Amino acid sequence: MSRRHTSLILSAVFTWVALLPAPAAESPVTEPAAEKQRVERLDALVRDWLRRPELKNSMVGLEIMDLPSGRTLFNYNANKRFVPASVAKIFTTACALDTLGADFRYQTRLLAYGPARKDRVAGDLVLEPSQDPSLALEDLRRMFLTLNKNGIRHIDGNLHLMRVEGGYDYFSPAWLVEDWGQNWMPVSSNLVLDSNLATLRDAGKGLPVLVEPFEHLDNAMWKSLLLSGVTSGWVSFDSRINRARLFRSPLPELGANATIMVGNPEEYNLAVARLAARASGLKTGAKPARYAPREEALVLAQHSSKPLKDLIELTLRESDNLYAQQLLRTLGLKVRQTRQNVSLEESGLEFLRRWLFKLGVPPG
Repeated sequence: MSRRHTSLILSAVFTWVALLPAPAAESPVTEPAAEKQRVERLDALVRDWLRRPELKNSMVGLEIMDLPSGRTLFNYNANKRFVPASVAKIFTTACALDTLGADFRYQTRLLAYGPARKDRVAGDLVLEPSQDPSLALEDLRRMFLTLNKNGIRHIDGNLHLMRVEGGYDYFSPAWLVEDWGQNWMPVSSNLVLDSNLATLRDAGKGLPVLVEPFEHLDNAMWKSLLLSGVTSGWVSFDSRINRARLFRSPLPELGANATIMVGNPEEYNLAVARLAARASGLKTGAKPARYAPREEALVLAQHSSKPLKDLIELTLRESDNLYAQQLLRTLGLKVRQTRQNVSLEESGLEFLRRWLFKLGVPPG
């Protein structure tokens, strides 16, 4: 959901009995009376919050429910229909925290599929992605430098990206069209680099770039969006010509540092990774070899993310859509069904629904 939307839509599910302090009564209070006092304080607390000046022009819907009893303690516009927007991040991050733990870290690894002897890997080098939303190109470069420090200089095969069932690049067609190409809603992918964003100045991150003439863009919708400045542009990697293709706005006020989205991050990021590998001094084979995943793959280097609690803090503080979506994909890996062509996002939503149901949240 675009951050440019002005309506504030709020929803919450809390166990408020545990959060509110007990009444400071001088004489013993019966349990029903104490419960009544807690609900009255909750009512006063929320109504005071609803009077905040920031909410003056906002649409607010709020329901506070006690779990697992399912008893509604407070509601305001609870029966109105709202688009949940970024409030959905609360449920996604809570589920991830409860499921994976606060200290969970993403592990992105470089694996050798083939014997590693002296300065050579007699096979392929495989980048095993982890869905880490915080992985940066600099992190990847440090992994390649680790190989260099350990004396590995030659890869007989090539650098490949390990496939993840159902983990293809994903941008939902149900999202608003003006979200496409914006830095607040990048395309999610198995391998994320620099939040799957680039700049107009460095659209290819070292790859040769073919700038597409604006007048040759035959899609009227994207052309109008670029012309209106709704999006500054996007870049994708074309493996047929081994170049990055840049589609940019003709508006002069959008400078070289304007942020652009990577349209096909899996292909683009792999191409950038191969370039970074060569820049580190690693030589790969002239012809790519097909790697065959085996249990005996050798871990040559790996990068650990910050703890999940830190990633979640950033997700909620910045309302970061990509971070939330990568967390959803991570949850999706737990219930991934190989028998059907379902995205990790859809699998993640199914896991989230089951988690909420176990907490006592009514399915409706």
